Amino acid sequence: MRLRPGTRLLCLSMAIEMIVIPTFIPGCEQFPPRVTARYLVPGKPTARDRFAEVGVYLHGREPARSYVVIGEVEVLTRSRNTSLSDMIDYASVEARKMGGEAIVDVWPRSVAARGSADSRGRHQLTAKIVRWRLASN
Repeated sequence: MRLRPGTRLLCLSMAIEMIVIPTFIPGCEQFPPRVTARYLVPGKPTARDRFAEVGVYLHGREPARSYVVIGEVEVLTRSRNTSLSDMIDYASVEARKMGGEAIVDVWPRSVAARGSADSRGRHQLTAKIVRWRLASN
């Protein structure tokens, strides 16, 4: 039996779809970081939408707008595979929970694990959670 060229391609593509992809991929984050947040103003925080934009201002770069600090957040990784972008995402989630519009003074750094002088595997990010001040007329 002879197959047409297009048929062979179809059979090959069906075989490729049957390949099982492993669930463990080296380099992925295995343990979520420890996230600690404190609300610093009186009253109860009002959360923002989970997809609301949160501005990010790294340590040493002040935003042009004036703001009020409403909280603090610390992200401490437990895996060397957690990226800075992931850490900022975790801090942004906490900011949204507090009604924050930005995180400022974002300071990522390497830290030694408890009882170890080796700081290559763990990272810490601290930031202030802020709300923008309303412009006065």
